[in-house]
Amino acid sequence: MKRFCLIHVLLLCLLPLTLRAAPLPPEAEIQHKAKQFYDTRGEWAGTFVIQRFLQQRIADQTDTRFVAHLEYEWAFKQDTSRTGTDQRTFQFEFHDNQWQITQMGGNLSGQF
Repeated sequence: MKRFCLIHVLLLCLLPLTLRAAPLPPEAEIQHKAKQFYDTRGEWAGTFVIQRFLQQRIADQTDTRFVAHLEYEWAFKQDTSRTGTDQRTFQFEFHDNQWQITQMGGNLSGQF
C-alpha cells in the first residue's frame, strides 16, 4: 500500500510538468523563423525573399502547435526593387524543446 501511495504521489507531482503548454515564442522569433523557412525551404526559395512583415495573427493554438498568419512584403532575390505582398500561414510545432515550422500554406492562405 505504501508503494502504491508513493507512486501515486510521484505521478501527481510529475504529470503537470509533462502537460504544460510551451510558451509562444516572441513575435520577432516567429517572423525570423518564417522568413528563414520561406527564403530557404519554401516553394519560392531562391527566387523570392521576405523583406518585411506587415501583420501577424496567431490561430489554432494548442499546447504544442499553432498557426501564424503572416502578411509580408516579398521581393525578387536578384532584384529587390521589384516587390509585392502576400499572406500565408506557417504551422509551428514544439519539438525538442523548441518551436519549428513544419508547413507553409499556399499563396493568400493567411487570413486577416
